[in-house]
Amino acid sequence: MQRIGRLHRLLKFPIARLRDKDSYIETAQIYRQCRRQGITIRKTADCLIARTAIENDLYLLHKDNDFDLIASVCPLKIYV
Repeated sequence: MQRIGRLHRLLKFPIARLRDKDSYIETAQIYRQCRRQGITIRKTADCLIARTAIENDLYLLHKDNDFDLIASVCPLKIYV
């Protein structure tokens, strides 16, 4: 029962989505911008998460240093 209650609380949060297929191209551009700056992003999913946050004008709360690196090359807003 406790898991169901937790699930209901989580479902109250809005779901952020990417706009369209061009968003995936822009995701790849984030990765390439990082590489050009000498930054290696360990998980490409981090670029996808970052792009979703950017498109939906959201702050990202994280515990992954890759997001700080991504924010140094694109307009990702980090919640501190």
